[in-house]
Amino acid sequence: MNRVESYRDIENIRIIKLAGDGPRTKLDVSKIRSNSTFLTQFQKAYLSAISIPHDYSIIDNFPLSSSMDEESRLEREIYTNVRNDICYSILVTDSSDFDLNETLVYSTYLRKNNDPCVPFALVTNMIPSSRKQALEKRIIELMNRINTHIGILIPFIDDLFEYNGPINGMPRLSQLAELAKIVVNESESRENVILSF
Repeated sequence: MNRVESYRDIENIRIIKLAGDGPRTKLDVSKIRSNSTFLTQFQKAYLSAISIPHDYSIIDNFPLSSSMDEESRLEREIYTNVRNDICYSILVTDSSDFDLNETLVYSTYLRKNNDPCVPFALVTNMIPSSRKQALEKRIIELMNRINTHIGILIPFIDDLFEYNGPINGMPRLSQLAELAKIVVNESESRENVILSF
């Protein structure tokens, strides 16, 4: 794993690529765990990537993963050897009733398994305008069940759905800009916050 393969800097963001996408992730992590040379190489590349001064780390896990999954644990083990940051989870789902219910089931699974990450926000994405009102009425109930105080509703945006350009060219969402401000000022308030469109 060399520098080009392990991370890329875009403006003030460093993106770290740990393993292959999709089904390859489990296979790559299994190979790293079972081979001490690969593990040492991986640790060096990861530590090099996070060696720059930084205030926040965002780990974008695959759907329905948790910090107990092998793929997430590998990264957390290495990261927490260097830093002892608080871990917050932001659950992201779409607006279908099925996926909202699966997100509730998943949050219960995390709680029962003593996930070390503190629930921070629920982001409901790709909301058609016809579902906006129903979700605005339901968001507090969902937030309470997940045990978070931040609910974010994001409309379906064609430009985002089919976007395949550079990260710094992505459409900016006001709800996510507000979420970033809340993260930075986390200690100031634990009141319910709903950011809608």
